[in-house]
Amino acid sequence: MKENNDFEQRREHQRINTCILVIISAYYNSLEGMILNLSCGGAHCVLEEFLPLKTKVQIAFKLPMSTFESHQLRLQGTAIRIDHSTKTNAYDSYKFAVQFGEVPPYERKIIEDYIAEKKKNDDNQLKDFMR
Repeated sequence: MKENNDFEQRREHQRINTCILVIISAYYNSLEGMILNLSCGGAHCVLEEFLPLKTKVQIAFKLPMSTFESHQLRLQGTAIRIDHSTKTNAYDSYKFAVQFGEVPPYERKIIEDYIAEKKKNDDNQLKDFMR
């Protein structure tokens, strides 16, 4: 348990669990998947296609900011960790981590705002559940 806390403390950026549709472009292919968690430094994703380690990718996703507003982001990154495949329904899926390259300040602010808002909403839902 302590190791997990130490690992979390070493993270440079705050991370939030989420479920966001993503398009990963690599090797002239576009693959659809999901972002499972997100930070300003990268994303943990799941795809039905395998991506080799150190693959350069473009990751495109839309962050919902409110009921009527969302922001489309396109960032460059590198696949830095590949988890073993898992079987879900009839499909194989692969979990992998994408480390973002340089994130421009405007996009960084959008991600930070999304994380802060989602964390606040998640905390409020937990409080309501515990009542």
